[in-house]
Amino acid sequence: MLKIALAVATLIAAPALAQQAAAPQPQPAKAPKYERIVCRTMMETGSLIKKHKTCKSLAAWDREADAVRANGVSDSCSKRGEGGICS
Repeated sequence: MLKIALAVATLIAAPALAQQAAAPQPQPAKAPKYERIVCRTMMETGSLIKKHKTCKSLAAWDREADAVRANGVSDSCSKRGEGGICS
């Protein structure tokens, strides 16, 4: 008889617990557009296969594009400090 009472209590409590579990969770705030991370793959000059991937925020990509337009200098070169040539 005790087993039946426990089974009935479980069946009665289950929908109430399911409703509590199904309560909407607060959604995390989306990052503003310019803080979103964007990755770009760049081809290595002189190679058909070799590539390198650079990830930056959208604001950083915009700053780099402005620098390239103004000075012709890109910060995405993976070999800049090694004396290599950047594509």
